[in-house]
Amino acid sequence: MRKYSWTPAEDKFIEDNYALLGPKKCCEAMGRAYNEVKYRAGQLCVRMYRQKRSAEHHKLAKRGLGAMPGDALAELVAKGILNM
Repeated sequence: MRKYSWTPAEDKFIEDNYALLGPKKCCEAMGRAYNEVKYRAGQLCVRMYRQKRSAEHHKLAKRGLGAMPGDALAELVAKGILNM
């Protein structure tokens, strides 16, 4: 059975979960078609963000520091505790 209208609960689910789960898992959880979920996410301006990683980020990730906020890393570098 095909659903055509979107409920506020479905919109909230997409807003809260689309970036984390992606369209495939969202459509499975919602019982909607893949393209319906992708299109609705676009209408709601919800996107999956893929960050480009720099070479510096990869170096830090190898050292276990990849998840630190940029400000915290900059502070460690400024204090001379961390060398890039």
